[in-house]
Amino acid sequence: MLRLLESIKLYKDGHQPLYRFSLVIIFFTLADGIVSFALPIFMEKTLVNLSLVGLIFGSSSVFGLITAFFLGSEQRGKTYKPYFFQTMVIAAVTFLLALKVNSWLGFLMVMALWGIYYETINFGIIDFLNRFTQKWEHSQSSGVVQMFSSLGYLLGPIIAGYMILFNREAMKASLFFLSLAALAFIYWFGRKKEAPEPPKRKLTFKKELRIWFKVIKRGFWVLIGILLLTVFWESLIWSMGPIFLVSSLGEKAAYIMACFLIPKVFLQGYAGHWADKKGKKKILVLGLIIAGFFTSLFGLNDSLIFKALMALGSAVGASLAWPAGDGLFIDMIDGYKDEEEEVSGVRGIAHNLGYIVGPITAGILANFLGMPKTFLIFGVSLISGAVLMNFFWKKNTF
Repeated sequence: MLRLLESIKLYKDGHQPLYRFSLVIIFFTLADGIVSFALPIFMEKTLVNLSLVGLIFGSSSVFGLITAFFLGSEQRGKTYKPYFFQTMVIAAVTFLLALKVNSWLGFLMVMALWGIYYETINFGIIDFLNRFTQKWEHSQSSGVVQMFSSLGYLLGPIIAGYMILFNREAMKASLFFLSLAALAFIYWFGRKKEAPEPPKRKLTFKKELRIWFKVIKRGFWVLIGILLLTVFWESLIWSMGPIFLVSSLGEKAAYIMACFLIPKVFLQGYAGHWADKKGKKKILVLGLIIAGFFTSLFGLNDSLIFKALMALGSAVGASLAWPAGDGLFIDMIDGYKDEEEEVSGVRGIAHNLGYIVGPITAGILANFLGMPKTFLIFGVSLISGAVLMNFFWKKNTF
């Protein structure tokens, strides 16, 4: 947060679009954060099967992965504005549907729409950062946006924690904050015309696939880092975390979920600047190891204070890793401008694969071994993956 205040003082009017966009993101992530906390709990109460909950939760990213490939292959050229407006419409339908569903098929439809709108707004965010920021500040700017995003995800579970006992009222709160996000975006950006940057080439499907494989090869280790963090930390926290915590702490579970976001709110702006200065690869690996260490300890004690400290520690690691990873992706866009959609799409695929593998694996493990051992296994796996990645990643691939 201090880094944000320093950035505002330094850049003043030059970065007003970034700060306005970040405020819009707060409202959007407040809506999404409420849903993220409430939906797994609603599903567990309705379906009463953790393996099925994990499978349905992971299905959202199957649809997100398809969306990432479709948007990444799109050749007409888009600005961040169409992505954002599409997100608002799909999210509104998702929240309205979530008010009523009571079957596995209904929840599957909700998760499908969730995966689509989540991926769509990520394309918009990447296009916005690439359009309004310079290469030397990519990680810092990404950190600022993620810091505002994390503030919304911090407050969302706290709001939802007091509403989950009142049936599906949390979904109405999500619709309210979604409306605020749409109104703010229209007020600040709706009237301003943004010229799209159509690709300079029209490609056949075969040539498009060839570019995707080239991008994957060039950014392989960055993709592995994002995949590790998504599988073994983020997807675990958001799929099984609310269920695990509510079962042992009740309403206080919302405060532990908030602890997973507090470091991201106050640290990510500085973490992005630190990654730009000290080396994005080094900070990415360090963040993965820290996140894995504290995640492995999270389930060993049911004390509120212990869980809060472990949540804070793991979130510090994630706060270091995310801006560094996103900064590396934006570097790829800056160096290969014609492949912006493909780079964004590959990032989305890595993120969505993580949200497919993570919840499904966590649900199965939790069913057979219990939640504490599941968190231990995931934490150790994250540390091991980071160490191996650092050993084999001898040099940057782009």
